[in-house]
Amino acid sequence: LNVLRRTLDFAVNLEQIPANPFRKQYEMPEASSARSKEVYTLDRAADMLAKVEGMPYEAAYILAAFGGCRTGESLGVRVEDVREIQAGSVRFAAVAVKRQAGFLSGSVTDTLKTESSVRETLIPEPWCDALLKVRDAREADGERWMTPHKGTTLGTGELNRLWRKNGGGIPFANLRNSWRTYAQFEWRVPSDVLELLMGHKLPGVTGRHYLRPSVEQLAEDFAASYVKE
Repeated sequence: LNVLRRTLDFAVNLEQIPANPFRKQYEMPEASSARSKEVYTLDRAADMLAKVEGMPYEAAYILAAFGGCRTGESLGVRVEDVREIQAGSVRFAAVAVKRQAGFLSGSVTDTLKTESSVRETLIPEPWCDALLKVRDAREADGERWMTPHKGTTLGTGELNRLWRKNGGGIPFANLRNSWRTYAQFEWRVPSDVLELLMGHKLPGVTGRHYLRPSVEQLAEDFAASYVKE
């Protein structure tokens, strides 16, 4: 900077430029720790599913965007955790959520964010078809994990790197917010069903101590209200 300042001082003295930009005090921009709150619409989530087909994190995307999983949870699912069920006229992939991946690939823990986070969540048709297809492919390949990486599972750090590289547009974590929004306002699924599928306890004494619906019961309520594409 010293060399540049002195060099451009000659240009100022010779009236070739009006001022020396390297003499100006540089001001650091204000730092912000606020995360983007942008979410996908259902249409955009569907478009992105087509783009991530075949990607290493395809299953994690489906679990987050159409099953409401947190980022680490979406990477902690094994092939054995995914099964197909039907309620009414709607088919689902029911997925056991009981572990999460850490930042580094291969770092997996059985401890989730809260005790109630251990649950089964539901991915409705037609989105369940893509997840079941990935499950069958992983099983055929002898893989244990839905998002395999060198014999173990992908970590959140590598997932977020790949997601940004491939133009996700919003933080991967915001897929959960996206799902919560269109599952209620476009799929018309009752709020209390969605809260339980997210791993949240319902308010009040009943929610804390008494309500323990099975995933099949949640699927019945889900299917009764579900507005298909």
